[in-house]
Amino acid sequence: MWIFLCFHCQGSRKIEALSVAKRGLYQFYLHETLKNDEFANLPNLRFFRGYEVSLVGDFNNLLTSLRWLYWRYCPSKFEATNFHPTNLVVLELSWGHISEEWIGWDQIREARKLKVLDLSYCKYLQRTPDLSTWVYLERLVLKGCGNLIEIDPSIGKLKRLTVLNLDGCNFLRELPEEIGCLQALTEIVMPNTLHKLPETFGNLQSLLTFDVPNRQINKLPYSIGGLVKIRQLNLSGCTYIKELPDSVGKLQSLVELDLSSTSIGHLPDSIGNLKQLKVLRMRSIGGITKLPSAIGLVEKLEELDAQGCCSLTGEISKEIGRLSRLRILDLSNTRISGLPTTVSHLSNLQILKLEKCPELKQLPELPPSLTWLIWIPFYSLFYQSRIGALSQQGTLVNTLPTSIGTLSQLKILSLSCKYVQFLPRLPSSLRELRLQELATTQSPDFSNLKNLSILTFYQCSLKLSSVFDAESEELRVELCKLIKLDSPLQPEMKRLRLLVMDRCEFLPEVLDLSRMKNLYKASLTLCRSLVEIRGLEELGSLRSLLVVGCSSLERMSDLSKLKELRELMVKYCRNLK
Repeated sequence: MWIFLCFHCQGSRKIEALSVAKRGLYQFYLHETLKNDEFANLPNLRFFRGYEVSLVGDFNNLLTSLRWLYWRYCPSKFEATNFHPTNLVVLELSWGHISEEWIGWDQIREARKLKVLDLSYCKYLQRTPDLSTWVYLERLVLKGCGNLIEIDPSIGKLKRLTVLNLDGCNFLRELPEEIGCLQALTEIVMPNTLHKLPETFGNLQSLLTFDVPNRQINKLPYSIGGLVKIRQLNLSGCTYIKELPDSVGKLQSLVELDLSSTSIGHLPDSIGNLKQLKVLRMRSIGGITKLPSAIGLVEKLEELDAQGCCSLTGEISKEIGRLSRLRILDLSNTRISGLPTTVSHLSNLQILKLEKCPELKQLPELPPSLTWLIWIPFYSLFYQSRIGALSQQGTLVNTLPTSIGTLSQLKILSLSCKYVQFLPRLPSSLRELRLQELATTQSPDFSNLKNLSILTFYQCSLKLSSVFDAESEELRVELCKLIKLDSPLQPEMKRLRLLVMDRCEFLPEVLDLSRMKNLYKASLTLCRSLVEIRGLEELGSLRSLLVVGCSSLERMSDLSKLKELRELMVKYCRNLK
């Protein structure tokens, strides 16, 4: 039975749960007073929730059945006597006006069966109270205790503690050595301001996760190798960490390791001992210049993410070919010059990302398991200024491997085609295709791409018919120069539903859409050379038409036959008649 907002209840032996809040919404500095005799007839009360209430009087032999006390905003003055809830299991004092000097601690310590103590957001708490009598405690929550500067060494007595939450304890600079005595601890949430870990930290043999992103920790103790059950180690954003101790190789249960945005200069060879590791993230580490050959010994690795390691140079070690379970390999935004031929041995590789790799001039034979390939070498003055002596000629990619056509599982393909004279036949399995900087007078052959859903051309220069030859559901053309050199356009585009053309140049200046019978939405923006749009009257399924910023546009087809049209926006087309 639950009673909410109940004031001065007379009690009932049947009541097991009671919720009480103060009267008067505007009495900010007053607490509702509950006297001992108001609990006299509640011998079976197991749960009590009080908001801004004061307990007053002698509680001898009262609340003996209480298991859960939720006392939010409890006052700094403790007015109860003989308050000994000996069967209490959960004590929540969040947002309380209490400090380590609070008189209530002396009486509540008699609750020796306590398993959960929640002191979240107790802003007056500078030190934790003596915890030694709560030997059955399993969860200690100090989240948001912004003025906490010290954890009492008695925490070492809590042999059954499994969860310690210190999130938001931003004045806490160190942990006591006794923290290493918490043999049952499986989870610890660290504050942002902790500078170092005690050497005893490695004694936490039950710890399963150590998640400290964007913290100020500057060094990991060598003893960290003692965390034999840890499955996840997240150090991302810990910019003060400059090295990993060799003992990291002793983390035999480690499944996920995130070193992104740290300052480490190399991976220790002992990383090869991490036989259970499946995910290694090391994004944006400026000091990493190579991957150790020992990486090939991490036999269960499924994801290797080194995106943004701008100092990673040379050819990737051939030992990477031993990672038979690798599914994701991301080497984007690096300066690698080559992939080893052993990449073809990665029989489970599905995603290969090589975006903005200015020194990567060619690809080896790739495994047929690939479903997503991005290869955009990228060259710009930005890279020239950072790389120094790199010659522009050294970055050119003028041929694409014909083996791309054999990747029968490939679903997504993004290619930079600058300086490429010939586009090889692409695999029929493709669902998404993005071509960047393709400039060719030869029409690419898309006739076999029957499964294509999204086709994107970006900064390309090619014949208009090349754009419309492919059958897809979405066609996006951005910053392209489209030249109509052949006979009038005639292809049927039965599957096309969405057409987006942005900042394109047309030569001649006419666009005919009459063959896109099932087009649902068309968007033409900032196509400044476009003079005429034809064939709109044939688009019986068109529901949305946007023509914006086409400053040279003079003529459009009659729209009166478009019975399904629901959205029409034509603006900033000053020459339209």
